[in-house]
Amino acid sequence: MGLFYMGAPLALTLGSPLSGALLEMHGFMGHPGWFWMFVIEGLLAVGAGVFTFFWLDDTPEQARFLSKQEKTLLINQLASEEQQKVTSRLSDALRNGRVWQLAIIYLTIQVAVYGLIFFLPTQVAALLGTKVGFTASVVTAIPWVAALFGTWLIPRYSDKTGERRNVAALTLLAAGIGIGLSGLLSPVMAIVALCVAAIGFIAVQPVFWTMPTQLLSGTALAAGIGFVNLFGAVGGFIAPILRVKAETLFASDAAGLLTLAAVAVIGSLIIFTLRVNRTVAQTDVAHH
Repeated sequence: MGLFYMGAPLALTLGSPLSGALLEMHGFMGHPGWFWMFVIEGLLAVGAGVFTFFWLDDTPEQARFLSKQEKTLLINQLASEEQQKVTSRLSDALRNGRVWQLAIIYLTIQVAVYGLIFFLPTQVAALLGTKVGFTASVVTAIPWVAALFGTWLIPRYSDKTGERRNVAALTLLAAGIGIGLSGLLSPVMAIVALCVAAIGFIAVQPVFWTMPTQLLSGTALAAGIGFVNLFGAVGGFIAPILRVKAETLFASDAAGLLTLAAVAVIGSLIIFTLRVNRTVAQTDVAHH
């Protein structure tokens, strides 16, 4: 799952300089830079969607990268799981205290993630004393390069040791400290702090998603995972609102960052309260 989550920092690493370069096209053919950024990046997304439509396979039978034996094994496994499937209801999840714990944790992660992502180009430009453009966008990519390495290393360490709770909690805690310090330090040290924040906010997520299957079972599992995802979506919505409200209330940009940091710290403390079986985690990894 860590490899899957590396897609986000990779996209941001490549997308930040590209967006900055497109913003520099201001006035080309009479259009502002943001127009070209939306049009060109939108067309790239459409192209990726068309490519995916023709490249991805719908069923194991169609998978070109599987051998005949692998296809048979996978088809039989899916059929067995379908026969054992238990109907999941949202009410089962809502009555489970662990679901609420996981949902609140994921909410705090997403608030911190989107509170950082939405404002990072503007924050970096302010640190550099320049406008949002190509130079600021290149520097903005630095935290995401760091996140690429962190998202590769931290989940691998978690897999190797079987330690889920402490790795997730400490990673999120480090992320919160990083984003909080980024509003208080000198420009160079602030970029370093943002690197720590980006590593933490991205790397914590694949580790976090190993825990629902260890803490939930039966009818609460599938519905619970859906409910946790729902809370995450809410976090992405309220993140910019929360940050702007804090900055306005205290008339300080640092206040918004410290608010996001506090949310991340709260999430890490809740993770520390979870009772995750370390042995189960090691067993899961052995069969991964």
